[in-house]
Amino acid sequence: MRILRRTLPTVLAALATMVLGLTPARALDDGGGRSVFALGAGNRALALGGAFGAVADDASASLWNPAGLARLDRRQFQMTHTSLFGMGFSEQYMAAVYPHWRYGTFAVTVRLFGVDGIEHRDDRNVLLPDELQDKESEIGIAYGRAVGGGVFVGGVLKMQRQSLAGYSGGGTGLDLGVLLRPMALAGVVGQAADRWTVGVAVRNALEPTVRLDLDEVPDPRGLRLASAWRKQAGEDIDVLAAVDLDQTKGSDGRWHLGLEADYRRQFALRTGSLSGAWTAGFGVHWHDLALDYAYESNRLGDIQRLGLTFTTGPSTAVSRREARVAAEQARQRQLAEAFAEDNRRRTSALLSEATAALEREDYTKALERLGMLRILDPGRADVDSVEVAVLRGQARREESSGDLTVAILTLTRLLDIAPRDGSAAADLERLQGESERRSQRSLEARTLYDEGFAAFTSGDLVTARRAFAMVADLTPDDIDARAMLRRTDQAIVQQIGTLMNEGRGLARAGLFDEARGARSTAANLGAAGDSLKVLDGFIAEAVRRQDYEQERRRTERAREAALANLNGNAQELSVTAENKEQKASINPSRRRELEALAERALGLQQQGQTDEAVRIWELVWDESPDVADVRSRLVEEYLQQGMGHFAAGRLEDAVGSWEQALRVDPEDRRTRSYLDRARQQLNRIKRLRDDTGR
Repeated sequence: MRILRRTLPTVLAALATMVLGLTPARALDDGGGRSVFALGAGNRALALGGAFGAVADDASASLWNPAGLARLDRRQFQMTHTSLFGMGFSEQYMAAVYPHWRYGTFAVTVRLFGVDGIEHRDDRNVLLPDELQDKESEIGIAYGRAVGGGVFVGGVLKMQRQSLAGYSGGGTGLDLGVLLRPMALAGVVGQAADRWTVGVAVRNALEPTVRLDLDEVPDPRGLRLASAWRKQAGEDIDVLAAVDLDQTKGSDGRWHLGLEADYRRQFALRTGSLSGAWTAGFGVHWHDLALDYAYESNRLGDIQRLGLTFTTGPSTAVSRREARVAAEQARQRQLAEAFAEDNRRRTSALLSEATAALEREDYTKALERLGMLRILDPGRADVDSVEVAVLRGQARREESSGDLTVAILTLTRLLDIAPRDGSAAADLERLQGESERRSQRSLEARTLYDEGFAAFTSGDLVTARRAFAMVADLTPDDIDARAMLRRTDQAIVQQIGTLMNEGRGLARAGLFDEARGARSTAANLGAAGDSLKVLDGFIAEAVRRQDYEQERRRTERAREAALANLNGNAQELSVTAENKEQKASINPSRRRELEALAERALGLQQQGQTDEAVRIWELVWDESPDVADVRSRLVEEYLQQGMGHFAAGRLEDAVGSWEQALRVDPEDRRTRSYLDRARQQLNRIKRLRDDTGR
């Protein structure tokens, strides 16, 4: 690569010397061997002496090298009117380019060439009063696209037509082109990759043949070899040097040389040489409008051209980003619809199972299913009526077994759901009175008992335990108070276990403050010191692993930055320290590899190979979380996995999957909501099973 950079300026200088020293070779040029369309159009290209085969970066590209169309990133319209030599010759040129971020670049060019005032003579060579006109037209439909980081290809299908003296005919031709970026092919990235371009174009690979009367006249094939070099001169000026060799079948080759200096892409000066004919021009840019002037010192007379170029629309990069956003939004809508449909199916199944359990008087099973249903569909209205029926039946069973405290708790839950249920309110009042009579509590004990009961139902287990313990001390024979004390102790043990598990899950997800908060709550409930030490160690190890991973990624980014500098990308990385870290995080080549892996994983998921897809997405997310929407895909997949576990009754597995989703995206509200409700349901199920001895 260093040899390439060292020798290239010398080669270009030698080519320039050759061009400037050449004697114009006319041969068939003067005799009409070339078509009027052989010399392209576009004022910038013509001001550069036609040295445009390796530049080809505006709407006229299809006339010089159609592969250059692939480099245009915005829609462009160009038009020029020319009066040639002041002798009745005229030319009109229009071109429109439409680049598409996915399908490549399409273009249409229209060229009209006319000659007025041609003498009209009869068979005896007598001059007739009316004059003749020659009109020629060429319409081209072009296409270009990139086939790699440094290779562009393109082609033009052309329809030519000519009319003269009452005769007319037409033909079809085909142009082909290739444009290369050698620096990019050698591994250079960034602006340096665009410094040198090489172009090869074949005009009339399929030769159009026009027949006016008897003879067919072909437009001969031509080959163009081109090279261009760009260099920044200071901060404000970009310099372009270009050289082309144009060889048409049956005629001598022609050299084209061009030089351009562009100030801040606002004003450009151009000059060139076309087989010894001097060309010059300038361009003025204002927002999306450009005015280009070209001058040619032709042996038949000076030629002046004036044209406009209008650029509009978003760039292909913006269009690509918008298309990806739209596609991702559509995918998210599809996922949401599928998610909602799965939820409807699962909730309907859970409601059916709860109803069946109610009919069997399996109240514990019914409440489990209803609790899971509330997690999946919290606002479902028909759940309340079923749960009220379940709680009513359970309260009656508990009362008949003599467990008044549990029956009271059950009726309290029932009234929380249906506060206007008069029958339940009457049963609750009756049971509370019976409990007081059975225990013969004093006013102080009754007050403490009510305080403890209210605290228990609201989840304040510490206050509830203190109150029930005081009642048990005041009235040692109070059966209900001691029963509630045991239930409170059991609830505290369960709550501590849940908090310890929650703390480990939050630590695994990288939510260390929340994990420490769960640990603190467990300590306030009286968790054992050894258990707290184990949780502290788990959190500390999770922090250490995260720090190690972050350091590993920083080291990897630094290595990528060093490699980029060695590859000549130091200029692009000479930005602020913050931007350095961001740009060096992953090089473009590796990003493309990761995007390909992510797309492959998507295909595997669509084929039903979900585990393999998740494994690949995890690898991509671990290296670069912002690649190809892997974060959202992982979250959706873990959410769906959790739903499947949850619907099957595997609550612990569901919590594990949702913790994985929270690890990938700690800010996802759906995940947090499912986790919170699932943990509450786990506690509720444990209490129900303890109540029934299962």
